Amino acid sequence: MIDLVKYQTREYCKDIECDIQKLIDEGMKLAESFCRKDCEAYKFHKWLQENNYKIVRRIMMKIEDCEVGMKLECLEENYPNGFHKGDVLTVKEIINKAVRFEESRYTWNIYNFKPANKFEVGDEVIEKYLCSKSEKVRYCGEKSNGKPIIEYDNEFMTTTTYNKLSPLKNKDELEVGDKVVDFEGDTVKILCRTYDEQDKGIRYWVKGITRYKGGTWVMQPNEIDEIIYD
Repeated sequence: MIDLVKYQTREYCKDIECDIQKLIDEGMKLAESFCRKDCEAYKFHKWLQENNYKIVRRIMMKIEDCEVGMKLECLEENYPNGFHKGDVLTVKEIINKAVRFEESRYTWNIYNFKPANKFEVGDEVIEKYLCSKSEKVRYCGEKSNGKPIIEYDNEFMTTTTYNKLSPLKNKDELEVGDKVVDFEGDTVKILCRTYDEQDKGIRYWVKGITRYKGGTWVMQPNEIDEIIYD
């Protein structure tokens, strides 16, 4: 869904710095009367209201809100050079007020793109920090500028960027260094990930951290009780 903002009364008049509008702002009632009788812009807006039209505009994304690695969704159908409405692209480089995507060698104005929202309100997601740590947070939607809103366990809410968020991992998608808790309550660290050709499944070589500290063994995804995000 595209974010829209409603037209505010006399927004056009103020934008073009209309002399009559300046008098109205100064409280001159005669100027307001003149506007209602002789201003063509006023007559046009009045006609729109009487015929149940509404003026809205799309909230444009600003280059200041864009970051390398951020995923943007194309808003235009049959966009030049192969981009189509709904396509999700990854920002590779920011050049002045344009961006270059990993999927194209050209630079693009971001006005026809918006942050790709791949989460639903209430989803639990992973927020990654610069220090390579991560934490499980709750996705609460996004602000009008496209930045996602997240909530921590202590109910503190803030904004972040989409390139710092990712879906929760599945038990068969873990990587070396990830930590999990097995059904016996032991916390282990994944040392190696492999694929068992005979059983057609993922296997993890893990090292015990708590009860069986230092011990190593093979673990299957279905033996994992909880994935630790820290």
